[in-house]
Amino acid sequence: MAAALGVLLAFITDEPWFLVLAAVGLGGAYYYRPYVESKRPQLGANADGLYLERLGFIAWADIADIQLFETSVRSIQLQTLKISLNRPLKETISKPEKPNVFRYLMARCWRRTGPRSVDIAIHSLEANPDNLLARLRSFLPR
Repeated sequence: MAAALGVLLAFITDEPWFLVLAAVGLGGAYYYRPYVESKRPQLGANADGLYLERLGFIAWADIADIQLFETSVRSIQLQTLKISLNRPLKETISKPEKPNVFRYLMARCWRRTGPRSVDIAIHSLEANPDNLLARLRSFLPR
């Protein structure tokens, strides 16, 4: 919306500075595109491991624990999965993913919080947090 408004104002007023508004709007849309993109999953699970976009598969044997934490900012509920690993993250990737260079400029649902831990923002995904936690834990080796 900001991009369209910036282009429209630049043509109406003949001021090129409104194109900066358009560039900011396009940049924001590009950064948050993975949150609305339905064809590429950001999080997945199968027999190969836990899949995280732009990282690859983390082997189930290398996951020590999965916990769900809920916090709130004012009236907004935020859910985060905390993944504890047995080894450093780089050593746990069983099938690495080589993403396009331009994907590194986009938002991602996970962040590395230590050498042996990863946080996954569930509130940005279309999933019930409790069901997701139960399904992921069902893959963990007993």
